[in-house]
Amino acid sequence: MRVCCVEDEVAQGEFLKKRILTWGEANNVQINIDLYKSANEYLFNAGKYSYDLIFLDIRMDDINGMELAKKIREEDKDVLLVFVTSERGFVFEGYEVDAYRYILKPISDEKLSDVLNYAVKNAVRDEGSIILKVDNEMTRIKRSDIIFIEVKGHYVDIHTNEGVITTKMSFEEALASLNENNELFIKSHRSYAVNLDKILKIGRTELTLTNRDVIPVSKSMYEAVNKAFINYNLKQ
Repeated sequence: MRVCCVEDEVAQGEFLKKRILTWGEANNVQINIDLYKSANEYLFNAGKYSYDLIFLDIRMDDINGMELAKKIREEDKDVLLVFVTSERGFVFEGYEVDAYRYILKPISDEKLSDVLNYAVKNAVRDEGSIILKVDNEMTRIKRSDIIFIEVKGHYVDIHTNEGVITTKMSFEEALASLNENNELFIKSHRSYAVNLDKILKIGRTELTLTNRDVIPVSKSMYEAVNKAFINYNLKQ
C-alpha cells in the first residue's frame, strides 16, 4: 500500500510515518510512505506516484489541506483522503471532496488503526495499471497493454497496443513503476525493457514480439531474459 502525509510540522509528520510503518509491520502489510512538508511540495512531486491513502493537515502556510484536496480530486477520484487537524471548523467541508475521515490531533492508536484497516480492505486501486504524467495530465495505463518501453534521453517511449506514449522520467523510474506489483518487465538492452507476456521469440541479438515488432537484446542480458521468459511461461 502506498501512503503519503502532507504535514508542515516535520516532527509530527515523522512521528505519524513511524506509527504507520509500525502498524504495517504488526499487521504484515507492506507500506511505502512519503512525507511532504507543504502542498506545493506534494504537487511538485506526487505526480510520480499513485497513492492509496493520503493524510492531509488542514492548516498549512501555502495552500491549505482543503484546497489541496480539491486539486487532488481533479486528478484522482479514488484515493482515500483523511484530514488531520487540531480544529473542528472544516469538518463539513470534507464532504465536498469525499474525504473518508476527519481526525483531530493527537491521533489515537485506535483511530489510526481504523483508517489503515479500512484502507487495506477498501482502497480502490487497479494493480494492473500505472499512472503516469503525460503532457501535464495524469494518465492511467494498463500494464497488460504495454509491449515494451524505450528510453530516449530524459524521456521514455511506452509502446502499447494503442500506440506510443511518451513521458518524462528516467528508465529506472519507469521500470520500477511497471514492476511495482510483479516482475513482468525485464531489461533486454540498456535502452529497452520488454513485457515478458509480449515476447514471441528470443534470438541471440533480438526479440520478436507478439505485435511483430523487433527490439534488440544485448549479449550481456540474453541469459537473464531467456531465463525470465522460460520461468514466466512455466507459470502460465
